[in-house]
Amino acid sequence: MEKTVKGLILKSRNLCEYDRIATILTEQGIIEAVIRGKNRITNNPLASVSVFGYYEFSVFFGKKTNYINSAAAINGFYDLRLDVVKVSLASYFSELTIELSPQGKQSADILRLFLNTLYLLETDKREMPLLKAVFELRLISSAGFMPNLVSCAECHCYENETFLLIPEKGGIYCTGCAKSGDCLAIEINIHILTAMRHIVYSEPDKLFNFKCSGAETLSRITEKYAIYHIQKDFNSLEMYRRLGV
Repeated sequence: MEKTVKGLILKSRNLCEYDRIATILTEQGIIEAVIRGKNRITNNPLASVSVFGYYEFSVFFGKKTNYINSAAAINGFYDLRLDVVKVSLASYFSELTIELSPQGKQSADILRLFLNTLYLLETDKREMPLLKAVFELRLISSAGFMPNLVSCAECHCYENETFLLIPEKGGIYCTGCAKSGDCLAIEINIHILTAMRHIVYSEPDKLFNFKCSGAETLSRITEKYAIYHIQKDFNSLEMYRRLGV
């Protein structure tokens, strides 16, 4: 059965000498499909299909294997690939998304998040640490690991100079309620907490409409929270770190 689907290519790998298999994020979920003749440079309309490109695909869904018959570019994000730091960050976003394997409505929300993030990354409209923090925290929250950032989980105070985020418990605690033995307690000030609350609770069209003077600190905190719940290291994240960002 052949269907038309819109999707973002998260990664691709060689299947044989001429064919590649692509992992694609669609509004219905993640699919894999073969791009026949992708490695043939001449006389192949699919040769230009690339990772991080957003396309309208004509896909034949087989019993065991899916095949891409055509692809029309909606946004190729071509300039993004000119910067190795941006590529490493986008690759990390892809690895995170594949690991969490969103399905159904969740996929539509994450596809929108991914496309908006790539646009801002390509055009330098937001700094990279901030984009990383927003993507990590929003994605992990959509996947079922949303932290409770409304108030202290014990005394329910909303404002305090300092809170501790406890990934294991999925919530924040004021310094008076936190226990000394809490695992991986992450100290956050009220300004960082305000930014995190915005990322978790804001409407999609307002997600990136905020400023944060401590974007690097925010990025380190969201990374710790995400990695704790996923329990996996990512080569692309290590590359991003090595590039000194």
